Amino acid sequence: MAIPDYEKLMYPVLKLLGDDKEYSGIELSNIIADKLKLTEQILLQSKK
Repeated sequence: MAIPDYEKLMYPVLKLLGDDKEYSGIELSNIIADKLKLTEQILLQSKK
């Protein structure tokens, strides 16, 4: 799976933030990566 485009990425982010809990940036990233089934390899490619 490729890195999702803006729309596919933002919906789960906004939905998660709507639960009135606080998340650190790393927590948010990890939760969204799990929900979108992003592999470690894809995540590493996105940082290049």
